[in-house]
Amino acid sequence: MDTSRLTFPNSRFSLSHCVNLAVAAGLLTEQKSIDGVGVDLELNRSVTDMHTKFYLSRIERRSALDNDDRIRLWTIKEALFKADPDNQYTVLGHYEIEDPSLLQGKAKNNRGRSFYYSCEKLPMDKIFEIRSDGWISCAVSFSAST
Repeated sequence: MDTSRLTFPNSRFSLSHCVNLAVAAGLLTEQKSIDGVGVDLELNRSVTDMHTKFYLSRIERRSALDNDDRIRLWTIKEALFKADPDNQYTVLGHYEIEDPSLLQGKAKNNRGRSFYYSCEKLPMDKIFEIRSDGWISCAVSFSAST
C-alpha cells in the first residue's frame, strides 16, 4: 500500500521512535470496530514518583513499584493517547488502565472510550544494538458503544 499520502495523527497508523530505534503499527484493512491504533517505544531512563502524578491515577501509582513499572506504564499511556482519535483535548492522565499490573488488558478514557493494550519488555542485546532495555506498547481504541 502507498503510504506517501499519510498524515499524522492517523487513526489507522502510529509511529514511535527513540535514539536509534523506530517502530510503526497499523491496520492494513478496514476494521469497523477499531477507531484507532497507537504504539509507543521507550528506552529506560529515570522517572521519579513525582513525575507519575502527571500521567498515572492514584491506583496506577500504587502499582508502579519501580522505575521499570513507571516506564512500562508511560508507554501504555502514550499508546492509548495515540490510539484515541479524539485526543486533541486530552492528556495522559485522562486514560485509566483497568489493572495496571497486567502486560495486556483494558483501559478507558474520561469520555468512556474503550481501549485494549499490550506491552512487552525490550531486550538489551546486539539485535537492536541498544545498551538499554525498555518497553514497547500497542493499543487500539473502540467507540463508546463497543
